[in-house]
Amino acid sequence: MANLLILGGSGATGRLVVTQALAEGHSVTALSRHPDQLSVTHARLKTLKGDVTEENVVARALAGHDAVLSALGRGQRLTSQQLMTRAVAKLLPAMATTGPKRLIHLSAFGAGVGKEHSSGLQRLLYATFLRSLAADKAVADAEIGRSGLEWTIVAPVTFSHGSRVGRYRVGERIEVRGLPAISRASVADFMVRCLGDRATIGKRLEMVPE
Repeated sequence: MANLLILGGSGATGRLVVTQALAEGHSVTALSRHPDQLSVTHARLKTLKGDVTEENVVARALAGHDAVLSALGRGQRLTSQQLMTRAVAKLLPAMATTGPKRLIHLSAFGAGVGKEHSSGLQRLLYATFLRSLAADKAVADAEIGRSGLEWTIVAPVTFSHGSRVGRYRVGERIEVRGLPAISRASVADFMVRCLGDRATIGKRLEMVPE
Protein backbone atom coordinates (compact mmCIF):
# COMPACT_ATOMS: atom_id res chain seq x y z
CA MET A 1 0.00 0.00 0.00
CA ALA A 2 1.21 3.50 -0.83
CA ASN A 3 1.27 6.91 0.84
CA LEU A 4 -0.51 9.18 -1.63
CA LEU A 5 -0.64 12.95 -1.99
CA ILE A 6 -3.88 13.94 -3.74
CA LEU A 7 -4.11 17.45 -5.16
CA GLY A 8 -7.58 18.95 -5.38
CA GLY A 9 -8.85 16.38 -2.92
CA SER A 10 -11.95 18.36 -1.96
CA GLY A 11 -13.19 18.82 -5.53
CA ALA A 12 -15.94 16.81 -7.20
CA THR A 13 -13.52 14.28 -8.70
CA GLY A 14 -10.85 14.61 -6.03
CA ARG A 15 -13.23 13.48 -3.28
CA LEU A 16 -13.89 10.28 -5.20
CA VAL A 17 -10.17 9.70 -5.76
CA VAL A 18 -9.64 10.07 -2.01
CA THR A 19 -12.48 7.66 -1.23
CA GLN A 20 -11.32 5.08 -3.77
CA ALA A 21 -7.70 5.26 -2.63
CA LEU A 22 -8.72 4.70 0.99
CA ALA A 23 -10.95 1.79 -0.04
CA GLU A 24 -7.95 0.19 -1.73
CA GLY A 25 -5.95 0.41 1.50
CA HIS A 26 -3.72 3.39 0.70
CA SER A 27 -2.87 6.20 3.11
CA VAL A 28 -3.91 9.60 1.78
CA THR A 29 -2.94 13.22 2.29
CA ALA A 30 -5.48 15.49 0.58
CA LEU A 31 -4.12 18.94 -0.28
CA SER A 32 -6.77 21.55 -1.02
CA ARG A 33 -7.59 25.21 -0.56
CA HIS A 34 -10.83 24.13 1.12
CA PRO A 35 -10.16 20.90 3.07
CA ASP A 36 -13.30 21.50 5.12
CA GLN A 37 -15.30 20.63 2.00
CA LEU A 38 -13.93 17.09 2.01
CA SER A 39 -16.70 15.28 3.87
CA VAL A 40 -14.63 12.15 4.47
CA THR A 41 -13.03 10.97 7.70
CA HIS A 42 -10.69 8.01 8.00
CA ALA A 43 -7.79 6.86 10.14
CA ARG A 44 -5.55 6.83 7.04
CA LEU A 45 -6.62 10.27 5.81
CA LYS A 46 -4.87 13.54 6.56
CA THR A 47 -5.85 16.92 5.13
CA LEU A 48 -3.65 19.90 4.33
CA LYS A 49 -4.81 23.40 3.49
CA GLY A 50 -2.90 25.17 0.74
CA ASP A 51 -2.89 26.54 -2.80
CA VAL A 52 -0.78 24.38 -5.10
CA THR A 53 0.15 27.39 -7.25
CA GLU A 54 1.84 29.18 -4.35
CA GLU A 55 5.57 28.94 -3.71
CA ASN A 56 6.73 25.93 -1.67
CA VAL A 57 3.21 24.67 -0.80
CA VAL A 58 3.53 21.47 -2.84
CA ALA A 59 7.24 21.10 -2.11
CA ARG A 60 6.53 20.96 1.63
CA ALA A 61 3.67 18.50 1.15
CA LEU A 62 5.62 15.96 -0.93
CA ALA A 63 7.79 14.52 1.84
CA GLY A 64 6.95 10.95 2.80
CA HIS A 65 4.71 10.21 -0.17
CA ASP A 66 5.11 7.51 -2.80
CA ALA A 67 2.99 9.08 -5.55
CA VAL A 68 0.98 12.17 -6.46
CA LEU A 69 -2.51 12.05 -7.94
CA SER A 70 -3.66 15.39 -9.31
CA ALA A 71 -7.41 15.90 -9.58
CA LEU A 72 -7.15 19.67 -9.89
CA GLY A 73 -9.88 21.44 -11.81
CA ARG A 74 -11.91 24.60 -12.14
CA GLY A 75 -15.23 23.02 -11.23
CA GLN A 76 -18.06 24.50 -13.28
CA ARG A 77 -16.05 27.55 -14.32
CA LEU A 78 -15.29 28.08 -18.00
CA THR A 79 -12.15 30.18 -17.54
CA SER A 80 -8.91 28.43 -16.68
CA GLN A 81 -6.96 31.26 -15.02
CA GLN A 82 -4.03 29.04 -16.12
CA LEU A 83 -4.56 26.86 -13.06
CA MET A 84 -2.98 23.75 -14.56
CA THR A 85 -0.03 25.61 -16.07
CA ARG A 86 0.70 27.42 -12.81
CA ALA A 87 0.28 24.25 -10.75
CA VAL A 88 2.66 22.07 -12.77
CA ALA A 89 5.21 24.90 -12.79
CA LYS A 90 5.47 24.38 -9.02
CA LEU A 91 4.81 20.64 -8.90
CA LEU A 92 7.16 19.22 -11.51
CA PRO A 93 10.42 20.81 -10.28
CA ALA A 94 9.59 19.87 -6.70
CA MET A 95 8.93 16.24 -7.64
CA ALA A 96 12.07 16.08 -9.79
CA THR A 97 14.17 17.39 -6.91
CA THR A 98 12.76 15.60 -3.87
CA GLY A 99 10.37 12.98 -5.24
CA PRO A 100 8.20 11.08 -5.46
CA LYS A 101 8.62 10.38 -9.17
CA ARG A 102 5.17 8.86 -9.83
CA LEU A 103 2.49 11.29 -11.03
CA ILE A 104 -1.04 10.52 -12.19
CA HIS A 105 -2.60 13.65 -13.63
CA LEU A 106 -6.21 14.33 -14.60
CA SER A 107 -6.57 16.14 -17.93
CA ALA A 108 -9.33 16.06 -20.57
CA PHE A 109 -10.05 14.18 -23.78
CA GLY A 110 -9.96 17.25 -26.03
CA ALA A 111 -6.81 18.84 -24.63
CA GLY A 112 -3.76 18.83 -26.88
CA VAL A 113 -3.48 15.81 -29.18
CA GLY A 114 -6.94 14.57 -28.23
CA LYS A 115 -8.51 17.40 -30.17
CA GLU A 116 -7.33 15.85 -33.44
CA HIS A 117 -9.68 12.86 -33.22
CA SER A 118 -12.55 14.40 -31.26
CA SER A 119 -16.07 14.37 -32.67
CA GLY A 120 -17.44 17.43 -34.43
CA LEU A 121 -19.53 18.37 -31.41
CA GLN A 122 -16.56 18.02 -29.09
CA ARG A 123 -14.36 20.18 -31.33
CA LEU A 124 -17.06 22.85 -31.33
CA LEU A 125 -17.09 22.90 -27.52
CA TYR A 126 -13.28 22.98 -27.31
CA ALA A 127 -13.20 25.90 -29.74
CA THR A 128 -15.85 27.91 -27.87
CA PHE A 129 -17.04 27.32 -24.30
CA LEU A 130 -14.13 25.08 -23.23
CA ARG A 131 -11.39 26.85 -25.17
CA SER A 132 -9.66 28.38 -22.16
CA LEU A 133 -9.73 25.17 -20.13
CA ALA A 134 -8.53 22.95 -22.98
CA ALA A 135 -5.66 25.28 -23.86
CA ASP A 136 -4.46 25.39 -20.25
CA LYS A 137 -4.62 21.60 -19.90
CA ALA A 138 -2.73 21.15 -23.19
CA VAL A 139 0.17 23.28 -21.96
CA ALA A 140 0.30 21.44 -18.63
CA ASP A 141 0.16 18.03 -20.34
CA ALA A 142 3.08 18.96 -22.58
CA GLU A 143 5.15 20.06 -19.57
CA ILE A 144 4.38 16.80 -17.78
CA GLY A 145 5.42 14.83 -20.86
CA ARG A 146 8.82 16.54 -20.85
CA SER A 147 9.34 16.23 -17.09
CA GLY A 148 11.21 12.94 -16.92
CA LEU A 149 8.87 11.77 -14.14
CA GLU A 150 6.98 8.48 -14.12
CA TRP A 151 3.80 10.15 -15.32
CA THR A 152 0.39 9.03 -16.53
CA ILE A 153 -2.08 11.52 -18.00
CA VAL A 154 -5.73 10.46 -17.70
CA ALA A 155 -7.94 12.15 -20.30
CA PRO A 156 -11.66 11.40 -19.89
CA VAL A 157 -14.50 12.70 -22.01
CA THR A 158 -17.10 14.99 -20.43
CA PHE A 159 -18.16 14.06 -16.90
CA SER A 160 -21.62 12.71 -16.21
CA HIS A 161 -23.39 13.04 -12.87
CA GLY A 162 -23.18 9.32 -12.16
CA SER A 163 -21.66 8.49 -8.79
CA ARG A 164 -21.06 4.77 -9.46
CA VAL A 165 -18.17 3.12 -11.25
CA GLY A 166 -19.38 2.00 -14.66
CA ARG A 167 -17.84 0.07 -17.52
CA TYR A 168 -15.27 2.07 -19.43
CA ARG A 169 -12.64 1.82 -22.16
CA VAL A 170 -9.12 3.18 -21.98
CA GLY A 171 -6.68 3.75 -24.81
CA GLU A 172 -4.07 6.09 -26.22
CA ARG A 173 -6.36 7.10 -29.08
CA ILE A 174 -10.11 6.49 -29.04
CA GLU A 175 -12.39 7.76 -31.80
CA VAL A 176 -15.76 8.99 -30.51
CA ARG A 177 -19.03 10.27 -31.85
CA GLY A 178 -21.31 12.89 -30.35
CA LEU A 179 -20.77 13.90 -26.74
CA PRO A 180 -20.16 10.78 -24.63
CA ALA A 181 -19.93 11.25 -20.87
CA ILE A 182 -18.29 9.20 -18.14
CA SER A 183 -18.87 9.17 -14.40
CA ARG A 184 -16.37 10.83 -12.09
CA ALA A 185 -16.37 7.62 -10.05
CA SER A 186 -15.12 5.67 -13.07
CA VAL A 187 -12.31 8.17 -13.60
CA ALA A 188 -11.32 8.02 -9.93
CA ASP A 189 -11.34 4.22 -10.11
CA PHE A 190 -8.95 4.22 -13.07
CA MET A 191 -6.61 6.80 -11.59
CA VAL A 192 -6.12 4.69 -8.49
CA ARG A 193 -5.71 1.53 -10.59
CA CYS A 194 -2.85 3.21 -12.48
CA LEU A 195 -0.78 3.06 -9.29
CA GLY A 196 -0.36 -0.68 -9.65
CA ASP A 197 0.08 -0.74 -13.43
CA ARG A 198 3.51 0.31 -14.62
CA ALA A 199 2.38 -0.20 -18.21
CA THR A 200 0.54 3.12 -17.89
CA ILE A 201 3.74 5.08 -17.21
CA GLY A 202 4.64 7.60 -19.91
CA LYS A 203 1.23 7.39 -21.55
CA ARG A 204 -1.68 9.75 -22.14
CA LEU A 205 -4.73 7.52 -21.75
CA GLU A 206 -8.17 8.54 -22.92
CA MET A 207 -11.30 7.31 -21.17
CA VAL A 208 -14.76 6.77 -22.60
CA PRO A 209 -17.81 4.84 -21.37
CA GLU A 210 -18.14 1.35 -22.77
